[in-house]
Amino acid sequence: MTAREYLSQAIAIKTRLKAMSDQLAFLKSAAEYLPAQFSHLPKPATRNVHKNEDAIVRVLEFEERMKAQHSKLNEISRTIESVGDPLLHTLLVKRYLEGKTWQEISGEMYFSLCHIYRLHNAALDAVQAVIVNES
Repeated sequence: MTAREYLSQAIAIKTRLKAMSDQLAFLKSAAEYLPAQFSHLPKPATRNVHKNEDAIVRVLEFEERMKAQHSKLNEISRTIESVGDPLLHTLLVKRYLEGKTWQEISGEMYFSLCHIYRLHNAALDAVQAVIVNES
């Protein structure tokens, strides 16, 4: 896996975590709203008598998947932190953790777009060196 592919996972993970947190909120609200149903009609043979337990298990499993995503994002963040040059570190944070466009980064760092691209290539080389050293 190249450094660019590795770092690009951060944006996808952050997007996924946002969607997962919305879905988790829905699952939790659904788990809280499972009222007891009383009826004089006979119960169907396939009735799920463990509906509350199943909902709680779904929430717990979903939280575990979210923890795995957070762990991967923290790993990417630690990799970015290990880049020694503060300029390259700032560029990587703005691009891959904050999700900013090249134009926004260029404006905020007061460099031309061409120079930002050169810095980015140097930053990717630094990240690749970190990845190789960790392996």
